[in-house]
Amino acid sequence: MTSKELVKRTLEFRNTDGRVPRDLWTLPWATERYPDTMRRLNEDFGWDFTCVQPVYAQKEISTGDPYAVGESTDSWGCRFTNINPGAIGEVKTPLVRTDDWSDAGNVHIPEEWLTFDPKQVNAWCAGHNEKFLMTPTLARMVAARQHELRFPLKWNTIAQCFRYERMTKGRKREHYQWNLDIIGEDSTLAEAEVIGAACDALKRMGLTSDDFKVHVSSRKFLGELLAKSGIAPEKHAQVFLALDKRGKMPDSEIAAMLRDGGLSDADVEATFKIMDTKSYEECPELVELFAIAGEAGFADCLVFDIAVIRGLSYYTGVVFECFDTAGEFRAIFGGGRYDNLLTTIGGEPTSAVGLGFGDVVVSELLKARLGDGAKERKGVAVGFMFPGERDAAVRLAAMLRASGERVDLALKPQKPKKFFSRADSIGAAKAIFVGPDDIEKGVAKIKNLETREESEICI
Repeated sequence: MTSKELVKRTLEFRNTDGRVPRDLWTLPWATERYPDTMRRLNEDFGWDFTCVQPVYAQKEISTGDPYAVGESTDSWGCRFTNINPGAIGEVKTPLVRTDDWSDAGNVHIPEEWLTFDPKQVNAWCAGHNEKFLMTPTLARMVAARQHELRFPLKWNTIAQCFRYERMTKGRKREHYQWNLDIIGEDSTLAEAEVIGAACDALKRMGLTSDDFKVHVSSRKFLGELLAKSGIAPEKHAQVFLALDKRGKMPDSEIAAMLRDGGLSDADVEATFKIMDTKSYEECPELVELFAIAGEAGFADCLVFDIAVIRGLSYYTGVVFECFDTAGEFRAIFGGGRYDNLLTTIGGEPTSAVGLGFGDVVVSELLKARLGDGAKERKGVAVGFMFPGERDAAVRLAAMLRASGERVDLALKPQKPKKFFSRADSIGAAKAIFVGPDDIEKGVAKIKNLETREESEICI
C-alpha cells in the first residue's frame, strides 16, 4: 500500500485494521456520518484519537435521484450524470482532476455548506488540550504493559508536540518538550527527583536561582483547606478550574465562575481567603519536599505558592510551575503528581509524578538573560592555500583529531581572508592555515580566534 493510499483509506475511515495516525483530528461531521466507526476508533485508540464534538447542523444539499437517468448532486457537492437507470454514472464535476493530486486541496467541506458556531468549536478544543499531552499517552502505554515493566519506572522523552492554541509570546502551536516521569513511587522523593533534574538543566544552560523560581503547591493540601472552610468536595473541581485562571482574568470574573459552579457568596469569600495562605507547614508532603531540596542543593529554587493549581484534572497531589523571577514570560516548565490517571484509562492503581519542559519559553528567557551571541567557541578549523599544502593539512587534522580535538577541515584551497571568515562563522575556537612558507619551515601558526593570540604547531 502506498502512502497516498494509506492517507486516502484513513480519510475514508477504511483504515480500521491498523493504527490510525496519532492525534488525528476529525471534524464533527465524522461523528454524525460514521457514528459506529468513530465509537469503535475511540474505544480502540483512546488517547491517540479524538474528535471535536458536533456543535453544528449540516445543510442538506443533495439533489435528484443518484440511480435515475439524469443529473444528481451528492452531499459533497459533486454532480453526476446518469445515462442508464440503476447505477451511478459519470462524474461530471470531479473535485480532483490531476493524477499527481496537485489539486487535492479542493477536497474539503466548504464552509458555505455548513452552519456552525466557531466559538463553541474553539472552546471545546481549548478545553481538551490534555488529549494531546505526552503524560496521558505515556500512562496509556504503561497501563498496556503494566505487568511487564519494573517499577519504579523512570521515563524521559523529548517529543514534538502540537496543540490548539492562539499563538502568543512563549506559546506556539508546535514545539518540542522534554518530559520527565517517575511511575510507581509514592514517596515525595519522586517529586524532588524530577524538579531537581529540571532545575539542574536550567543551571547548566547558564541560569541561576536568581533568574527562575519553581512555585510549588499541593492540590491535596488545597482540597483540605477548602473542606475545612465548609466547601463540599464535589465542588472542588470547579474551584480548581476557576482558580487556575487567576492572574489571567480579573477576580470578579473568577468569582462569577465560582458562583456558576454552585458556590455561595460565603464560599467564594472563603475561597479567596484561602488563596492568601503563606505557610505550608500543615502539609507534610510539602514540608518533606522542601527538606529534600535542601539536602539536594536546590531549595533556593523553590517557593511555596498556594495559587499553583495546574489546569488538567488528573493532578492529585504536589503541583508545580517554574517562572522567571522578572515575570516576563509564561511558565518554563510545570507538572505534578497524577496518582489516578492509569486507573482512569484502564490500568491498575499506580502512583506517578512528572513534568513537561518546553523549548519555547526557555529559549526566550536565555536570549533575554544571556543574549543571542552567547555562543561557546569549540574546535579547530584547518585550511590550506594551494593544492600543494593539502596533504600537510590532512595530516595535521588527523593528528588533532587523534588528540581529541573537534576539527573542521577545508575541502579545497582558499584565500586566507575567506578561510578565517568561515572559521569565525562556524564558531571555531582556533584556526590553522597552512601556506607554502609553513611547509618550508615545518611549523604552522595556530590562532586563537577569541583572543587573537598565536602559537606554533609542528606540521
